[in-house]
Amino acid sequence: MKNIRERMRELDFKESFIGKVLKTYPLEKIEEKLALLTEQKNIQNPAAWLISALKCDYQGIEWGNRKEESPSRLKRNSHFGGDEKNKFLPREEAIKRIQKLKKELMAINSR
Repeated sequence: MKNIRERMRELDFKESFIGKVLKTYPLEKIEEKLALLTEQKNIQNPAAWLISALKCDYQGIEWGNRKEESPSRLKRNSHFGGDEKNKFLPREEAIKRIQKLKKELMAINSR
């Protein structure tokens, strides 16, 4: 645990944040996500990214640093009648849907 704590200090995480993360998540997962974090570029809020990576189990750089979700997982999202825990779509999918809706609205307005 000392090695992880030191790595998190080097990344300028506050001691209170480090303590909460170490109490909440398995050491193996924290190490895995810290390794991913150090590979990332342009992370504006490393603490928020780390928490999100731990909660969502980021696996790599796909889908904005998140493992691509399978269609079966998407169907479980609340947007598809699934549970409330997984109510958000991946960013890229949300953007595609917004763009599609925008085109449809523009077509309706031009009639």
